[in-house]
Amino acid sequence: MASRDALTVDLLAAEVPPASGDVAQWAAEQSVFVSSLIRDMPDERAAARAAITSFGAQPVMFEDELGAQDVPADAAYLDGLARSSIYLGIYGRRYGVPLPSRYSATHEEFQHADVANLRMALFVADPFDHADGQQWDFVAGVRTRYTTASYAGSSQLQERIEKRLQTIAREELTPWVIVGETAFRATSIARNGSDITVRATVRSSRVAELLDGYADRRDTISFASPHDSGLMRVTAVNTHTTSTNSRVVEMTLSASQSGANSSFMFATMNGVSAEDAFATALQDALCHSGQSTPFGMTTLDDPLAVLRDAGLPDAVVRSLAKVLVSETLRENKIPGGASRFVLSPQRPEGRLLEVSWFPRKQYVNVPAPAERTISGAVPAI
Repeated sequence: MASRDALTVDLLAAEVPPASGDVAQWAAEQSVFVSSLIRDMPDERAAARAAITSFGAQPVMFEDELGAQDVPADAAYLDGLARSSIYLGIYGRRYGVPLPSRYSATHEEFQHADVANLRMALFVADPFDHADGQQWDFVAGVRTRYTTASYAGSSQLQERIEKRLQTIAREELTPWVIVGETAFRATSIARNGSDITVRATVRSSRVAELLDGYADRRDTISFASPHDSGLMRVTAVNTHTTSTNSRVVEMTLSASQSGANSSFMFATMNGVSAEDAFATALQDALCHSGQSTPFGMTTLDDPLAVLRDAGLPDAVVRSLAKVLVSETLRENKIPGGASRFVLSPQRPEGRLLEVSWFPRKQYVNVPAPAERTISGAVPAI
């Protein structure tokens, strides 16, 4: 596995917006579940619908398709939540009618979205004083886990929802890459055979200097992106200064080998399959779970160790974590990397993690392996 003692990260580039066409394509694939009291908040829900449709996503609202089903109401809204990628919570001063669970529908919806690690957009009415006691406790609990925004009126709410959706799109779309010991956002990544060309607008002068220096190196360095990784030689670095605070960098890398040699022994041993042993080792490496791999099996280093104590913003941590975990999977004979990766914001118990991948098919005359998933709490990053 690639060994890194530290990363120099271009944090200023994290604010560079992706291309509008990319945002539109991504938005069209998103479903946003709107969670609030229905009868008490018609103006807020209308504002939410307008913001979501203006952004280009699909609003999922109980009063639309969810209420016209031959299933109980609580099952209907949970089904709608399960089909959504973003949870939009709008909280006023009333808690709502408790369900048999003793929680209101809005409270239950938040709990399920929280467990599912959906992206969150959370808004609290201003003023919020004189809220119901249960509502006050509920919102206080939400605020211990996530950052909420206030709103005064439906028009301001609509503006802030649109802004939040744009922020989520920026975090999800622009790919982070790691070249050697630098990390930055790329505007494009192109592969042509064994060559990879990375283009980026770099805002950090230190990152730009390090990238320029790679052109003179003759040894191999590690490269990782959400969809590719391996040991590479830098064959060219071209830099165009557009302003005192920005440089457009184009870097060409040539693969030295398809990836680092696997550090894991892939063989059935003591009745434990290689896939089971690898999943156990990866979960232990990521979550520090204390699970022991079967006797004779190799353990894995924690791919997220380089992010600890780095003081990086939450969105950057989650983006780089996906790159690092996918890199580890590829280095250990999982060419597709992570098929699903979800890492929650920091919580008292750590960050909740879910990683899925498709194991490589070992023999042509056997069925393709089923998707594997691990989950747990990652220590503080």
